[in-house]
Amino acid sequence: MLVQWTAEIYNRLFAILAREDYWEFRLESLEAFVEENGRLPRRQRKSPHYERSLGLWLNGQCAAFRQQRLPLYRFQKLLASSPLIRRRAKGWQTGDTDGLFEESCNRLREYVQLHHRLPDFASHRVGSSSWKLAKWVARVQRGSIRIDAGRMKLLQEVHPLVNTELQKWQDTPQLWQFRWERKLGQLSQFVLATGCIPKSGKKHEKSAYDWLRIQCRKLLAGYMSDDMVQRLRDAHPLVAEYIDAYAERFGACHN
Repeated sequence: MLVQWTAEIYNRLFAILAREDYWEFRLESLEAFVEENGRLPRRQRKSPHYERSLGLWLNGQCAAFRQQRLPLYRFQKLLASSPLIRRRAKGWQTGDTDGLFEESCNRLREYVQLHHRLPDFASHRVGSSSWKLAKWVARVQRGSIRIDAGRMKLLQEVHPLVNTELQKWQDTPQLWQFRWERKLGQLSQFVLATGCIPKSGKKHEKSAYDWLRIQCRKLLAGYMSDDMVQRLRDAHPLVAEYIDAYAERFGACHN
């Protein structure tokens, strides 16, 4: 680790003295890390300092891209980099940051082309790859996975059968109506009683917070009927304000 830190310091000093573009230097460092380790750097606190610094830098490029502060020529250099870096950068465009959603779509395409139907739990052994794929499809159906415009496009392009099912899920919200009504009532009662929106950091509020976030994601993706949108907004003025703030913050990334 000492050797890595020493090399990092010398490289930074050399870049400064040579008046090189520091962004280019960080990209080269990232590419060297990926080539050596076969993965992107992690940015958890427990990660080595050098790795964490690269992970934070890459995450910063994502934030700059979403805020339209990343110059096009730099984004193009990321797209022209190694496959892992390119997949991450492409994911910023589709909302699939780590590329796993697109990977699941590809597996779903292979399954539907082979079996001419969507996977289900009953037909496969628990824990098998097909069972896990069925679980993923179920999570998409009930809105547990964020579906923005980019991800919706990926799903629609999987297969005509999938596109048909997507339409059914959008046109038949009554499948989850009872649960939705109960959750809406719980959220409304909480906001009326406390005068605030539930927070993620408080254990007894996290469930309501997560549910509200999921509704916002569905709304932005066009996954919710007009009646449900209006009822959600009518739950409380603070809920309507939260929806507007969420749309303002994330809407640009979804369009």
